[in-house]
This record gives sequence, C-alpha cells and structure tokens, in this order.
Amino acid sequence: LQQKYGPGAIEITSIDPQSSHVHVGVRLLECDKETERALYRELCARVAEDVFSKDSPAHALIRPNLLPEEKRVWRECVLGGERAEQPWAELQETLRPLALIFSGLLYQEVLATALRKRWRVDFGSHPTRTTYRMAVPFTAKDVAAERTEFGHPDITLLLTQVHYYRQGLSEEQLREVFHVLEHRTSESQAKATYRQWAAAAPRALMEGVMSFEGVNMNDDAVFRTQLYPAFRKHLQVIDFWLYKTVYPREAKQFPATVTSTAWDLCPAPREDARPGAGVQPVTTGFSGTDDMQLVLPLTIRQRNLPELMKTSGEQLQSLAQRESDGYVSLEGADAAEAILGLITGAGELAQQGSKINVVLDPGALILQMSNQGFAQSWLELRPDMEAAVFYDEHNVQRVLTRAQGRATSLAVSPYTDNLSRCLIYLDDIHTRGSDFRLPADTRAVVTLGKGMPKDKLMQACMRMRLLGQGQSVVFCASCEVDRVLADKFRMDSEAGSQARSRLQHVPSILSWALSNTVTRICDLMPYFAAQGCNHLRKLAAYEDCFPVGEWAKALEALAQRCTQKEVLCLQDMYGHTRRLELLPTIVRHHLRHAPARCEAMSERIQQHVCELAPRVERYRSLLDEEQERELEQELEEEREVQRPMGATPCTPKVSESLLAFLADGCLRKLEPFAKVLERTSFEVEVNGEFSSPCVYFTQDFMKTISVTAAKLDGHLKVPSWVMLSRDNQSFIVVSNHEAEACSRYLVSPQDNRECILGSERCLDGVGAAKQPRLVAFTPLVRLQQASIPSLYTNMPCALCCDHHVANPISKSRRLQNVGRGKFELSWSTDDKMCTLDKIRINDKIYIHDEEPEIPIEFPVALHVLGGSVHTDERVKALLLEYL
Repeated sequence: LQQKYGPGAIEITSIDPQSSHVHVGVRLLECDKETERALYRELCARVAEDVFSKDSPAHALIRPNLLPEEKRVWRECVLGGERAEQPWAELQETLRPLALIFSGLLYQEVLATALRKRWRVDFGSHPTRTTYRMAVPFTAKDVAAERTEFGHPDITLLLTQVHYYRQGLSEEQLREVFHVLEHRTSESQAKATYRQWAAAAPRALMEGVMSFEGVNMNDDAVFRTQLYPAFRKHLQVIDFWLYKTVYPREAKQFPATVTSTAWDLCPAPREDARPGAGVQPVTTGFSGTDDMQLVLPLTIRQRNLPELMKTSGEQLQSLAQRESDGYVSLEGADAAEAILGLITGAGELAQQGSKINVVLDPGALILQMSNQGFAQSWLELRPDMEAAVFYDEHNVQRVLTRAQGRATSLAVSPYTDNLSRCLIYLDDIHTRGSDFRLPADTRAVVTLGKGMPKDKLMQACMRMRLLGQGQSVVFCASCEVDRVLADKFRMDSEAGSQARSRLQHVPSILSWALSNTVTRICDLMPYFAAQGCNHLRKLAAYEDCFPVGEWAKALEALAQRCTQKEVLCLQDMYGHTRRLELLPTIVRHHLRHAPARCEAMSERIQQHVCELAPRVERYRSLLDEEQERELEQELEEEREVQRPMGATPCTPKVSESLLAFLADGCLRKLEPFAKVLERTSFEVEVNGEFSSPCVYFTQDFMKTISVTAAKLDGHLKVPSWVMLSRDNQSFIVVSNHEAEACSRYLVSPQDNRECILGSERCLDGVGAAKQPRLVAFTPLVRLQQASIPSLYTNMPCALCCDHHVANPISKSRRLQNVGRGKFELSWSTDDKMCTLDKIRINDKIYIHDEEPEIPIEFPVALHVLGGSVHTDERVKALLLEYL
C-alpha cells in the first residue's frame, strides 16, 4: 500500500524482516480526500479477505467457514458500499456478532480513527495510574490526561493494543506473564503456549530456554539478557498478557451511567430554564484564548475586556514579520536528529542569520529523545554555549551545564537571571504557561505538527515575549504537514496579493492553523448538541420529580430519568448505515429527545449550529468521545475483633457465699445482678434496666483473672448452671466448678456430713425440705428454639462425657458407653442383671426396658443435643412416662 499510494499517505515504522513477531507501526497520514478514501477502502478489503486466508495465523481462532454466497453477504456487511439495510440478517445467528464487530472496525471506520492517532502524542498508557493500564488520551507529548478515558469501547481496545505493541512490556509485566503461565494455566497448555512463543523469537536469544521447563524466573541474569529482550515486544506474549490480566479487570462497562458535562457546571438559573424565559450565565471563569468559545454551552458567554480585544491582532502582526518568515521541512523518520542537524554546524538554519538558541516543540516532533537527552545532544554540538535548560518529567526547570555534566535546578543556578549563554528546549506541554527572560536578539525554532490549531501555534510563538521587536522564529514542519501546506495552501511567492509577495510562508501557515481550528470546532458540534440535550433532559426531570415542597419523595424516579445506558448491543452501535450528513441534520437528530418544555433552548442550539456550519458534513457516529469516569465506591466494612490481653487465671474454688447459701439459705454475701453489670461495659447500654433483685452470682463465677480493676468483658464466664432455691424466688448463677462440687450433696442430702471438696465447713442439719435445685441454663439463641421441657430427651445417664457430675443413681447401677451414640444402663435386682439401652433417631429416643418400675431420684442428668442439662419435675415426668 505504501508503494502504491506513496509515503505521503501511509507511514510505516519498525520494519524488521528478521522479526516477524514484532509489531509494524502503521499510521494513516493526512493527504487529499480521494487518496485517503481509496487507501482506506483497499486496506479494509485486504483485512476482510485476510480473515478467510489460511496463511494468516492471527485469524485462526475466529476464521468463519462460509459458503460462497455467505462470503458475499459477509463482505457486504463488513465493507459497506451498496448493501442492504440489515445484511447481517442473512448470516447464521452465530456469525452475526463477528460480522457486526468487523463492520464497526472497517465500515464504521473505528480502525481508521485509531490509525490516524499519533502514539505518545494522542494516546498512550497513564504512567502513574497503576489500577488502570488501558490506553488513555494524551493532552501533549508524553502527558496523559489525569482522569480522562476514551468513551468508545472499541477505540479503547484498539489503542491499548497499539500502545503495548509499540512500547512493549515492562519487566514487571513480563514476570506477570510467566506467573500466569505457571500458576493459572495447565501444565500441558503452558508448555504448548511457550513453545509457540519461542518458535517465533530470535534464535540467538533462546539458547537454553527453548522449552518451558528450562525457564527459571529466579535467574535474573537469564531473564534480563535473554527472556526480556526476546519477549518484551512479542505480539503473542503481549496478547496473552492483555487477555489474561488487563482486559478481564479493566475493560468494564456498567449497566447505567450518570453524565455531567460543561452544561451542568454552568447551568442557567432555574426559572430561566423554562420555556420563553431568557437564559443568563451564572458562572464566571477565565480563559487565555477565545478560539473555542463557539462550542461553549449557551448558558455562558466569553466576554473579553475592552482593552484586551486587540490582543489577537497584535500577536498576528508581531508574527507577520520578514524575520519570522523562515521555514524548513524535515526529512527522515528521526525528527530529533533532523532538527539537530538543521540548527547546528553546517545545517540550513544555522547558516541563516543568527544562531538558534531556543527550540519550541508544540508539534511534538521530538519523540526519539527525552528532554534531557535532546538538551545534552544539542549542548555537545554547540561548544560556544555553557548550558542547556529544559523541563524534567516532574515539570521542574533544569539546567545542564557543560562544566558539571549533570542537571541541577535552574532556580539555584547562576543562570537564573542571565540566559544569554544557555540553550533552551521546551517540549509540547511547556510551550504554554512557561516564561523565560530571553535576550532581545533570540531566534527560535517552532515545530509544526498534525492538526495544530491557531491558539496552540500562537501560544508557542509568544514564548518569545519580544517577538517582532528583535526576537524571531523559524518554522519547522514534519513531512506530513509540509505536504498539506504545499497541496492545500500553496506556500510559494507567486500569490497575487502584496502580502504574499512580501511574506512567503507565514500567511500559509496561519491559514493552515485557522483551518485546523475550524475543523476542530465542526468536529465538536455533535458533542455540543448531545451534551446540551442531556442537560435539558435533566432539567426537565428535576422540575417533574421535585416540585416545591416534595423534595424527599421521588429520588428513584429522578435517577431513572437522568441515567443513560452505558452498555450498548452491537446492533445499536454498528447496525446503522454510515453516511455523511449536514451538521444541522445531525444536531436535529440529537435534539429530538429534548423535552418539549425546553423547546426555546433547543431552538437556540439548532440556530447556533445553523449559523456557524450550515453546509459542513460530518458522520453521525461519535468515535472520538472522551470522558472522565468516576465510580461510586460501595461501602466496605472490615470488622476487627480486639482480643483481650493476657492475664493470670484464678484458681477455681467453691465460694464462701455459696456454702452459706447451702447451709442456711443466706443471700447476703452473693453478688447481685446490678453490681455484676457495673464491672462490664454493658452497664452504659442497659442503664439500670436489668436490676433484678432475685438474680445473684457467686464470687467464683465472677473471678476469672487475678486483676480486679479490669473490666470483665473479655473474661466473663458463660452462665451454664443455675441454683434455684426451694421456693423458686432466688436464682444463683454458679461456675462449672461449683456445680460439679455441689452435685453430690444435692443428689444425696442424707450424706450431708461429707465435706465439699475438702472444705472445713460441713453442711450439717440441712434436710431434704431445704434442699435447693441445680438446673442447667440454656439461652434461646433463635426464635424457633423450643424450651428445655418440651424437648424429647435422649437418655437418662449417670455420668456424662463432658461433665463430671456425681452419679445420681445408686451405686448398684452403672452406665456404659458402647459407642455409636448408644449407652447401656445396668443395675442388679434380686441377683439379676437388667439393661436399659438407647437408640437415638433424630431428636427422639426410644427406650426399651425389661421392668417398667425403675426408681430414679431427682435431679436427673440428660444428654440433650450435645450438651448436659439438669431438668425439673416436668422432664422427670416425661422420663417416667417413657419408662
């Protein structure tokens, strides 16, 4: 294609016949419209045919098997031309998505839009946004927009592919590839994938690492000298990394989105938004240029100060001087080397008048060198100068001196107030806003790049504050811009006007820059109308959903009317016919969704476009849309439990207060419930609501650790056993140790002379009538939980596995665990051994006995659902009924 249409129509870089695995950079250049259309049509035709070619391994996974008639329909769908309204409808349903995707890429010119953009100037990856590695718009050379993303999903994917194909992977990204290959891919698939990569890589770099088994990622020397040079720009490796790590996480769309535009930032007063009312701006701002004021929202107007109305004319007049009429064009792919050759030594510009000490690069032509690299190379070629000034990657002014050989801050250098012995290089982003005190006879080079508007050109030229008063500029254009100037603006001396006979180049350059401004304004008109319509819809939604006095009722209705679908199906995106239309027609199409009550503002938008561009044609598709996406983060809570600090445990013992209660029923030495809560943080919450006079706690239950001043929140025992007085008026919560120690006494009160666990105090004189009862405490932890008396009990037992309670049955009886949830209770009667066994089915139990009369003394220990409980008379009655 380049041989057929010439290097002025298509730019190809990175051609290496020995490296078929490396990307070939392609960019469609600006030329005459007929050549552009013919070139792109042939490119699309070759891509469409390449899908069916068996010699193209890139399309092996998506190559459709079509009949000759189906191939005709396929070409008609993806290439356009004289096609039916919906040609994809004749294809099989499984092929329609693929056909629509290729239709968008080729016929809808998504591919052309991506191929016309300049890498590192119009797009690239953000250097600091580690969570977003997709391609983003650039505001200048190597300057990414802070939060802006491309609005069209396929444009984003294409530019992401191109960026990493040209830049390659970093060491960290390549290590991520091998991590995924080793840990997230099967062994056989990993070996096969690596084998394909190694087959396409240079043989000289693959010695010893041709197979996946020979790769050792812990060997840094092999990684840096062999693997990284071989795979950093390998197309298959880059595709693997994008498809496995980047796209699944970052190529996301959401069901709905709420958009905010410049119209929402400067809204009109609420009453002025109604039909028939005048719209007054309510926002005040500042702008140094006014070229783009025609696409500002109609709710705001740029009003220049009267004394500054002549600024643009004065700038043009100071530029239109003979000393600033110099012009050269660059030859070759390396613009940096070409510019250095022109401005130093025997270069063309070095021989014309005074030497050039300033290079201004608003055209972003110096891409092969960094700012410091260009300044250092330039200083080496100029032995008459002492230093070179530039901006580093952190936007700090630096000076590189010949004596020191390193860069330091300009603010602390001796060249701050005197730049007469310095060379100055300003890259694209710093040709606006920077200011230097330059000598009165300074001469500068100004580069011209693709699509440069007039305001950007004038901003760069006015870095020369004394332009036209001793200072001058020379224009240096790229090959692409040079051909446009020669073809469309006839940059020669044979013009008819007196101005052109006096100035050869400046009038043509200004005409070219003004035409770029006009083109940019016309390109923004559809976005201008779409944003205005969206603003009007939201205004109407606010008035409908929020009448006076009812602001709290209709938030959901407002959200439904203000949101827009972000996810579009392929048929909605690419199912329409692409054709040129007049801008007023496109704007009318966008405004058809505007509310009827905002008809006055809709008419103003339509009239504004008709006055500016009544006969300008554009495509309706908005492929160059950019957006700043802001996600509403979901509330996430991470609960961290603060464990209590370590403490010394207390030795358990039976409390004296409990012994006093068992001896004479005295409750005075027991801890009341209200006093117990005072030692916990729960006291503030209950605020005296649980001051029951009949609930008490023993000292052993309360004392878990030896520290008495600390709160008991982290060391409070769980109540398991409660002792009830015979009159059921008092409840004493005891510890597990106390319950075990007192159980023998409670079961056999006639043996009351026995000391409890060696206590010197004996419980003499306590009869069965005064005997308290020991019952288990089981809290209700769910609403459907039944209380203990209504549960079917599992079995009567004498000794449970998890509680060492005294045997409630006489010594002539014994309990034996025979395994698998089965217990046997044996006793002797008249020298005959009887057995009571148990079989548990779900929550019920069936007990078989040879003798119906079995004496069971109260209380009875029961094993219920994994825990031991001591029950009252009602459960005892249930047991006797079973027995």
